[in-house]
Amino acid sequence: MFYYNYAELKTLAQGAADMKRLADEYKTFERNLPKIAGAVAVKVIHENFEKQGFVESKGTQTKWSARKPQTNYAYDNYKTYKGNRYGSDRPILLQSRNLYRGISFKIEGEHKVFVGVDLNLVPYAKFVNERVRNGTQDKYIGWSKGMAESIHAEIVKRRAKIFKNFEERNSKPTQNINLGVA
Repeated sequence: MFYYNYAELKTLAQGAADMKRLADEYKTFERNLPKIAGAVAVKVIHENFEKQGFVESKGTQTKWSARKPQTNYAYDNYKTYKGNRYGSDRPILLQSRNLYRGISFKIEGEHKVFVGVDLNLVPYAKFVNERVRNGTQDKYIGWSKGMAESIHAEIVKRRAKIFKNFEERNSKPTQNINLGVA
């Protein structure tokens, strides 16, 4: 006669429930991929602002052109007003932060993510991104290998976290299955 230990059958049922939970977590992860990509892209563009240039890939950056001396002079003359945010010592394109704050992403469909600026809110954004000064384009937004690398790294990190959590939940020692003959 064979007999089953009820505690071990319960463990098998819990294992099946954990597999279903893993599948649900992974489906949620896949649904959130456009959000992840959009958020990372906006973060990379914000880093471009902080670094004062366009990062093509890790270690490769095109610095933005310096301001004209007349612009710096005008900014410095505005300093007489209390609380003025303009000054030649402030970073390029971060005087008012309107352009910086205007960058966002929009998801269309299941797999399309658009990253950009609402031109109704920041009408000069296209001009600033496409202008060429001193023979260089002072691009602040656009697709780059560095952005793709950052998005890929974030996706891999989040996917690994799902499986790590699953392994931690299921790494508890279990009892041996008792099948005996009486």
